Amino acid sequence: MHVMGYLFCACRQGCDICNDVDLCCNFNIVYIIEYNICWVKFKRTKTGNRIFKNKIEEMMKQMPKISVIFPVYNVAEYLEQSLRSILEQAYKNIEIIAINDGSTDNSLAILETIAQQDTRIKVYSQNNQGVAKTRMNALVKCTGEYVCFVDSDDIIPYDGFTVLVHRIVADNADIVIGAYIEKTNAKEVTKEVAKVAIMDVESSLDIVLKQEVSNALWAKLFRLQLFKHVELVEYKVGEDRILLIQAISKSTRVSFIN
Repeated sequence: MHVMGYLFCACRQGCDICNDVDLCCNFNIVYIIEYNICWVKFKRTKTGNRIFKNKIEEMMKQMPKISVIFPVYNVAEYLEQSLRSILEQAYKNIEIIAINDGSTDNSLAILETIAQQDTRIKVYSQNNQGVAKTRMNALVKCTGEYVCFVDSDDIIPYDGFTVLVHRIVADNADIVIGAYIEKTNAKEVTKEVAKVAIMDVESSLDIVLKQEVSNALWAKLFRLQLFKHVELVEYKVGEDRILLIQAISKSTRVSFIN
């Protein structure tokens, strides 16, 4: 199980909602980074609560859409918790492409039940084809500007998508590669990127090939356009790495964050 890493912004420029430089990042850039603190402040009055909520909804509609590719295969035990962590993101402009890859447990029933509660989830079902082929099938169904890959036992922190979108926009990047937390029954280990930087294609490929960052597709945000005309290379291992290398090869700038 993996938990996408995230940062806290420290620009302290204030925002056009609460004008509190000690609490908020500049909302006009992309988002309010300390959303919960601002929310508590505005809940003191019904008027403030309504203004804040309406402003958030208005701004979210103007933000770029993230397509979340969510393959599902026999993960009933983890599925709802993982899916809820996506639906409850501070960043609301998302669509979830959930593909049931021939599960034999009740994963599909769980997907369909939750999808009835939130129209952002699009559920598809197919005979078992494996996770790599399932992701490729999902890519052609995406309508967002950006795409994020989430495994169905992953947990995404509340502001995970917010931070990734902020960085990809602020850095004018095609890909953001972030840190994550690897959880087992025994312990949690934070896996950070080797170097926080904005890099060109050659330098980014060098880091990936040296395995200085995870070669998996999760804990990253991509411009969807990068996956046009990519090829599925079917191996028993390393399919994520091959797709990641193809995407980086088509990019111009890659941002690495912790």
